[in-house]
Amino acid sequence: YRVSGAFKFRGSATVGNSIEDIDKMAGNYIYTGYRNLYSYSVLPKDVSQSYSASLNYSNYSSYLFAGLSAMYRSNYKNVMGQTSYREDYTFTEYVDMGSRFDYGTVRADVKKRLGGSLIVNAGAEYSYNSYQQYIQGKLYNTSSDGYAFGLGFDFEPCDNFSIDYDGKVSFSELRGGSGAAIRYCTNQLKVNWFPVEKLLVYGELYHYQNSSLNYGDKKVATPFVDFKVEYKFSKKFSVNCNARNVLDVKSYDYSYFGAYSEIVKKTVLRGAEFMVGMKLDL
Repeated sequence: YRVSGAFKFRGSATVGNSIEDIDKMAGNYIYTGYRNLYSYSVLPKDVSQSYSASLNYSNYSSYLFAGLSAMYRSNYKNVMGQTSYREDYTFTEYVDMGSRFDYGTVRADVKKRLGGSLIVNAGAEYSYNSYQQYIQGKLYNTSSDGYAFGLGFDFEPCDNFSIDYDGKVSFSELRGGSGAAIRYCTNQLKVNWFPVEKLLVYGELYHYQNSSLNYGDKKVATPFVDFKVEYKFSKKFSVNCNARNVLDVKSYDYSYFGAYSEIVKKTVLRGAEFMVGMKLDL
């Protein structure tokens, strides 16, 4: 809906679900036998829904764009319940693993051209995460708040050269009084250069840092450097050469909140690699 010449409002919603097996769609089966009773309940396998809305301002004469957006998403995976009456006259209830994830966010963005070839963009975001999961028959709940701030620019002084930068700092804090918090810092610098016609030289510097604030972790920043050279013989055929992680950083640590309401750390491997390929569009 266009509020005015510069303001535009948008909204969307999606809802869907799926059922695992066609023979389970009847809902409930009860099997009886000698000194035992077995019941089986069936729910949809996966239920998801999402809603989003945004209000945008556009001024093409001064190249100023601003936006305010909100989004909510929920995903529920089936929890299958089974109740058995055993021969020793005891009831036993089983709950297979299931999970529910709820995510909501509110975000503000601004984009402005400064001079003829420099475009600056900035953004701020608040998010809410809620995760529920059955582990060995017990339900665990994890809820956290997230705050993120970003700043970037696009610089294109000429037709055959450009530099793009995006930086982001985000905090994720666990609810419930534990004081657990995680900080993420990322910086990404991209360079595109066409020294001659049909030849592209691309370079990327990616800086990553992840730390658990309540544990006093001090992680050394992890830099990754990637290069790519591509030559287009025609619109449909090209050859390329990629060198990823030329600094040969073997791994980096990543932290997140687990279902036990604690910080979980895992090591992600990312060794160096060199690839040569071709692309053909028929």
